[in-house]
Amino acid sequence: MGTDIPDVVPLSTIEDVELEEKCVVLKIKDGPDYYCMLADPHEPAAMIKEQALRPRLAHQRKDTGYVAPGMN
Repeated sequence: MGTDIPDVVPLSTIEDVELEEKCVVLKIKDGPDYYCMLADPHEPAAMIKEQALRPRLAHQRKDTGYVAPGMN
């Protein structure tokens, strides 16, 4: 885009996170998304990977058969 608005990638669309030289590469279904304007990409890559790939409480509850009150 031709704006100063940062790109937003929903965590649920990220399949994997990799590092290539000084770039964080987000592997998403539409193809890789590169973020290369970083002095040290290791810390952001680790944080993104941790948040994107951790199980969500709602998913854990659904997987164990939990149904929230009022959701029947």
